[in-house]
Amino acid sequence: MKSKAFSLYEKFIIGIAATVTLASLLMAWLTYNYYWLTLPFGLLFLYVTVTDIKFVFYLLLFSLPLSIEFSFSSSLGTDLPTEPLMIGLMLVFCAAWFNNRKIVSKEFLSHPLMFLLSLHLLWMCVATIYSFNHLVSVKVLLAKSWYIVVFVFLGSTALRELKDFRKAYWCILIPTIATVFYTLARHSQKGFSFAEVNTMMEPFYRNHVAYAAFIAQMVPLTWLAITWYRKGSAARNVLILSLVIMLVAVYFSYTRTSWLSVIIILPCAYLIRHRLIGRALIASAIAVTSFVIYVGYNNNYLKFAPNYQSTTMHEDLGSHLTATVEGQDISSAERVFRWVAGFRMWEANPVVGYGPGNFYNFYKPYAVASFQTYVSRNTERSTVHNYFLLTLIEQGIIGLIIFFIFTAALFVYGQRIYHRLHDVRLRRLAMALTLTLAVIYVNTFLSDMIETDKVGTIYFLVAGLLINLDIESRKQKNEKLINSDSAGGVPHFLP
Repeated sequence: MKSKAFSLYEKFIIGIAATVTLASLLMAWLTYNYYWLTLPFGLLFLYVTVTDIKFVFYLLLFSLPLSIEFSFSSSLGTDLPTEPLMIGLMLVFCAAWFNNRKIVSKEFLSHPLMFLLSLHLLWMCVATIYSFNHLVSVKVLLAKSWYIVVFVFLGSTALRELKDFRKAYWCILIPTIATVFYTLARHSQKGFSFAEVNTMMEPFYRNHVAYAAFIAQMVPLTWLAITWYRKGSAARNVLILSLVIMLVAVYFSYTRTSWLSVIIILPCAYLIRHRLIGRALIASAIAVTSFVIYVGYNNNYLKFAPNYQSTTMHEDLGSHLTATVEGQDISSAERVFRWVAGFRMWEANPVVGYGPGNFYNFYKPYAVASFQTYVSRNTERSTVHNYFLLTLIEQGIIGLIIFFIFTAALFVYGQRIYHRLHDVRLRRLAMALTLTLAVIYVNTFLSDMIETDKVGTIYFLVAGLLINLDIESRKQKNEKLINSDSAGGVPHFLP
């Protein structure tokens, strides 16, 4: 049987590939720089991205748990391979969108959540213009841009159907469980020591906080995935086992915030089912505002200053928890040290802040010595450990208001979508996405995870999918979704 002749296009592609390969080999030989040998693979990857962007998006999701931090210098670093993948996907998607404006619907672009997210990004641009260090702020702004483009726009476009979302979930779950086994195996060799926990998850996670936060946000999604398969099936049993392993991993991470984030899943589900999210948000806002006013009035915050000598790192979990209750835990005390500095920074520049990414560069002159701890030198260059406060410091009061409204809108829409939808599978999806947000927000209340590839990517993906589900729920408000099993299809949740 004769083989089919190559088309002119195929011959052109083969010719380009052969030319680039030979040229890279020649350059590597002449210059002794073997990085030239990566050029053909880079072009091959670019070709795959252009021809099948969804495959590369799944590859990006698969790489999230496995990504590692790489520093080019003390001021420049990246996450490999996730950040280069995001940049490439953003460029290809933007080119495709420019060529075909229908890729993203008008309903999606005009959605209130999309408006608030755009406003958040726009104010970041304003804060960057007035930044105290423009280079740092521009880098943070660019990173936020490709997070939004790739995970809000491309993510919501690529995951058109429930079957697409299932594939995406498995792409994240498999490497996640692999990193959990890796961490638990290393930790078990240390007797699950509290003192040794912070390095057991390297190089895949910066520390035990990042590790626990990433695993915790997978818990609601894994609960959802269990409902996809019938009882007794192999897939369902694997997922149940995975959920148990995740809970064990969160426990042995010894991260109190992540423990709390998992504990609040059921109460949060109760609030959503009984339409109480709005009241809970108002009560939380009043409680936090009242506390801030109290500690700020007449310098009451000075009453919370720790004892420098007794506020130390503890070697066992029991002492650590006891110190937490007594206010002598070093990690909690260090947070207060930075929060006090952060509020004083904001008072000095309240409207536009110091610019994205600039807390670390300017907070130490504003610190109060009575709150200092043994780790206040901050060799990790970490930030204020509260994303709302970080937003206030770096983007000013207007930036905080915008982000707070966006946060409230996410939860209100999550609840509304859940009650509008009729298809039980989409209702479960809406619930799981909203609970994932709850887990993320609990963790970011005592950390700054939304700027990281481990958490920020999931955060923006969830936001994009909630917009899709809301558009679908409005379409189906007065009629039931067609039962896909009888119709032979899968429900869409993309307009």
